Amino acid sequence: MPLFSRKKKSSVVLLFDVGSGSVGGAIAVLGGGFPSILYAVRREIPHGEQTADRLLAKMLQALSSVLHLMLHEGFDSAGFRGEAPDIAEALVFLSAPWAISRTDFLHLKNDKSIPITEDLFRELLINHKRENEAAHTLVPIEQKLIKAELNGYETATPYSKAARHAVFAIFSSFSEEEVVRKTEALILRTLHPRRVSFHSFSLSAAAALQTLYPEVPDFLVLDVSGEQTEVAVVKEGVLLETITFPFGRNHFIRRLARNTGAPAASVSSFFKLYGEGRGEGPLFEAGEKSASRAGSEWLNHFERAVSAFSAELFLPPTVFVTVDEDIRSFIAKLVRQVDVGTITPGGRPFRPVHVTEDLLDSARSSASPAGRSEGSQRSSASIGADPFLQLEAVFSGKLRGESPDV
Repeated sequence: MPLFSRKKKSSVVLLFDVGSGSVGGAIAVLGGGFPSILYAVRREIPHGEQTADRLLAKMLQALSSVLHLMLHEGFDSAGFRGEAPDIAEALVFLSAPWAISRTDFLHLKNDKSIPITEDLFRELLINHKRENEAAHTLVPIEQKLIKAELNGYETATPYSKAARHAVFAIFSSFSEEEVVRKTEALILRTLHPRRVSFHSFSLSAAAALQTLYPEVPDFLVLDVSGEQTEVAVVKEGVLLETITFPFGRNHFIRRLARNTGAPAASVSSFFKLYGEGRGEGPLFEAGEKSASRAGSEWLNHFERAVSAFSAELFLPPTVFVTVDEDIRSFIAKLVRQVDVGTITPGGRPFRPVHVTEDLLDSARSSASPAGRSEGSQRSSASIGADPFLQLEAVFSGKLRGESPDV
């Protein structure tokens, strides 16, 4: 079911990508085709063993730095000389551990066909919320109808039709109240957007990839960044489930730095060489052994995650990977090592596809060969290799034409 429909006029929005390893921010123009990112910046969250409170404090510090740069240089760089524009909205995208997500299916069965109306759907949703409200102590940040089937047939317009059987797929995301409150207050106090909305990275990435690759309805999204790894499975255009485990890029960096005594910058360079099969000497060999052990541990976590998914369904072999450049090749090697067995149709091996700036730029050109405006071309140059913000920009552009949240 297409998530997005109506078109709206162009407007200036702010995008914030909040992960466990870094915070990114962008000034973008939405409307009239693919979004244009006019300015982007990213700041790392300092490495180190993190408690929940310390990680939140460091995330807010990184966000404050991003906001400062956007205020003092971003608007000038984006072409708004001397005066900040009216900002329609700030969209904040949370990934693990700041958000958790789930997909629920609401079922309606009757002996006779009845009209499917918005009021009927909302009644189903209210009953579902009542049944599950005790299961969540977190704050809901988004809830969206992502697919509807009437009498076994998918439809983009379920209302004002009659059916005996209806199935609605609802995607919901939740976050800690303190995270939402403090993040929103900091953005409002610094850049004064008209409103702040919160979304999950998993939904934004899945929806953006669906837009850019409509010929690939089934895929996994693998996000290996910061302190966490998040895996999402998309089947027939529906984001069915996400699983997170506490082993991300920073764990690889810390593990190798601790075992070799090398600084984090050198470790980052090592992983890039190691993933590409380059490097030599006794220090490299020592690092290679440590990296191999860490890789095996991460692979065990990943195999358990995909096995949990595949208990009820075959998994698609295409794996879109969002990961920092230094461990990109390393993660690709690990993904290819998974013994898929009966996990994928016909035992086809996983095929990692790295979501890079070049990949997204090519997909946008293919989707709209004549639609690349001067602004969107400029955005590619200004944003640098930041696929996270690019995916979120595509999602935000589509969101501008979407029906209100359910």
